[in-house]
Amino acid sequence: MKKIGIALILAAVSAVPAAGQEARPTLDKIKTSGAISIGFREASIPFSFLDKDKKPAGYSIDLCLRASTAIQRRLGLKELNVKWVPVTPSSRIPELIRGTIDIE
Repeated sequence: MKKIGIALILAAVSAVPAAGQEARPTLDKIKTSGAISIGFREASIPFSFLDKDKKPAGYSIDLCLRASTAIQRRLGLKELNVKWVPVTPSSRIPELIRGTIDIE
């Protein structure tokens, strides 16, 4: 049992660098295009939804906008266009993997 626990810890630790390496191509894409694609759910109140003007709103939207501002500063971009992409619970991860969205 102890060996299984150690094996799981080693597997988790060795996976961490791989996850960090995936961010660079996304940041390069954002810097080159000057745009970030944010996936959002249209009816997941209070986290992500369309407001009365049909614009994305909610807690998750606020967090994504703060992240995009930090990315803009980090990449030294004067302007960063935000593209809103509607996603569903079943499409959000495939869209992220495909690169259709950069954050969700």
